[in-house]
Amino acid sequence: MMKRGKMDNYQRAKQFMPFAALKGYKEALKEKEKQVVSQASILEDTLEELDYTLASIKEGDMVSCIYYDEGKYVKLTGMLAHINYDFHTITIVDKTIPAKYIKHLEVMTHGTRRHL
Repeated sequence: MMKRGKMDNYQRAKQFMPFAALKGYKEALKEKEKQVVSQASILEDTLEELDYTLASIKEGDMVSCIYYDEGKYVKLTGMLAHINYDFHTITIVDKTIPAKYIKHLEVMTHGTRRHL
């Protein structure tokens, strides 16, 4: 009976690694999990509320914003760094968001939320 040589730890661990029979299958599954969401049309009441909020906020305010970005809605909370009235954008921390993509915007004050 022939005795085998001892395997090093790497070779031993390698035999238990998962086998990917189909290259790219795992990536394809991840891509399939993503769901592209259409940008919802904003109701007139919501637009008026948003206009009021945009007129009421100032740079340095803590804000929370839900906006449409690359096929999904994202929530970002942080300090309002800049408002550009010419280009209709706001910048929260370092993310510039066009006003037309904003779904909801609220001002955070002293640990409480102030809906405008």
